[in-house]
Amino acid sequence: MNEQKFNDVLELMANGLSLRKAMLQVGVLNGSFFHYVNTVDGAVEQYARARASLLEYWAQDTVEMADACLPGQVIKETKDGTFVEVSDNVSRSKLMVDTRKWMLSKLMPKVYSDKLALTGEEGGPLRILALSKDDVDL
Repeated sequence: MNEQKFNDVLELMANGLSLRKAMLQVGVLNGSFFHYVNTVDGAVEQYARARASLLEYWAQDTVEMADACLPGQVIKETKDGTFVEVSDNVSRSKLMVDTRKWMLSKLMPKVYSDKLALTGEEGGPLRILALSKDDVDL
């Protein structure tokens, strides 16, 4: 693998293509790509930036998916026969958005995770002290 192919993969990633699809489009094998990343100076940092760009693209993509109509066909069978109904495919859009949300929460948990952390003054775990009935005004 050469530098041009590596840069082509990174550019496709920065424009929203998954790493796998970008490698397929450029014609690069998985092993060759990661060998290049691990052996060429600066390649790890370039890959990390492209991956961060990809994840930001996916985050923006979820809003567009939720707002857009995704026409789909539903085949329904009734007593009178079978017919095709064309309407907004809400369940497919929801699956697409939920998949991206899950990926973002796992790959960028500090930014996109739903986890709430309770911490104390020093950033460590929050300590809960037991109170006696003398400490509480009733």
